[in-house]
Amino acid sequence: MSFLAIVFSQAVYAANCDAYRKKAESTTGKNLIQTYDKLIDCDKNLAEDSFVDFMKRTNEITTLAKLSLTAIDKQVWKPTWEVPSKLKDYAQRDEFTHYIGAACQENDKVLNFLQGAYVALKDIEFARWEKAYISCENDTLNGWMSAQIEAPPQSSYQEKYSSLMNIYVDKLGADALISLEKAAISAAETGPFADILSSMAKAVEPSLGQTLSGADKEKLDTALLNIAQNVSPEKAKEVANRLVSAGSQDTAAKLLPTIYADRYNGSFTYGGVAIELATCGGEKTAVFHTATIKESGKLWLIQPAIQDSFQSFKPKLKKCEAEGETWSVFATPTPILNDKEITPWLESLQNQYEKKGYVVSVKKEKGITIQ
Repeated sequence: MSFLAIVFSQAVYAANCDAYRKKAESTTGKNLIQTYDKLIDCDKNLAEDSFVDFMKRTNEITTLAKLSLTAIDKQVWKPTWEVPSKLKDYAQRDEFTHYIGAACQENDKVLNFLQGAYVALKDIEFARWEKAYISCENDTLNGWMSAQIEAPPQSSYQEKYSSLMNIYVDKLGADALISLEKAAISAAETGPFADILSSMAKAVEPSLGQTLSGADKEKLDTALLNIAQNVSPEKAKEVANRLVSAGSQDTAAKLLPTIYADRYNGSFTYGGVAIELATCGGEKTAVFHTATIKESGKLWLIQPAIQDSFQSFKPKLKKCEAEGETWSVFATPTPILNDKEITPWLESLQNQYEKKGYVVSVKKEKGITIQ
């Protein structure tokens, strides 16, 4: 075949393919989808460039979804990934992505399409496909998502990974904790550790009007406890604070020997003070009754446990006009390494009262032990 014949043949072929594109201007419904299918077979690049032209001719979401599935089936993915961003109505976007995702049960190519979207799309574009992942009931997809969750990015926050966690939690609920636990341990040093912990809380969040079940609370506590035992003391403290916020102080207390390993020798030592206030000869007076506290490591907050003992110290201002019926009792917020660490904490309290006009003195009392 001569060069001119080849050129002529290519021109005829291109014209035939372009005829399918032009047909989109006057075709709708099933015929529109069939025409696009033929265009893909004729010229895949032209089909990709012309997708929006065909999209504009769809008059309902179902037709648009079927057109998109035709494109997905023949790996015309790029323009299909962009469809949600072109649907400004959120309800239509959700309907479209839900339809595509549900098709994964019968079409493995949809599964590949969704997996590819996580790699190819930017943060917000990926988030717009959320309903597709939720509506795709497929064990392979769930396994793939678990693998992605368990390999978090090594940056403190990534929007796309956060979106994937939201999807994963919505799909699996409390069962998502298994992979999230692994993710948190992996992300402890430089990854989105805090974001993962937040997703773990969402995984057991009860529906509106419901309360957290005992079984789900136990799952969360167990997962958080295991994370804390496999990360640095600093990160373990973050986990403990989450447990406290969730009402699990007893579980949080189990982490104290991990968080403060250098201060634990079978028990912890805290500093405490009971503040006796009175007016003596017209002068505002304060006596700080101080004592060390030994505690076995079972309590996250020791202050409630020392109230009675510290209120029982012998008063020093009995001959003065007492201020208030009870004494204020405080404890160091963390265990101390030695008695010297009480001094700056106590001096800070003393300065506060001196600024209020009190003359402050300190009375050292016998230490107490909390059983």
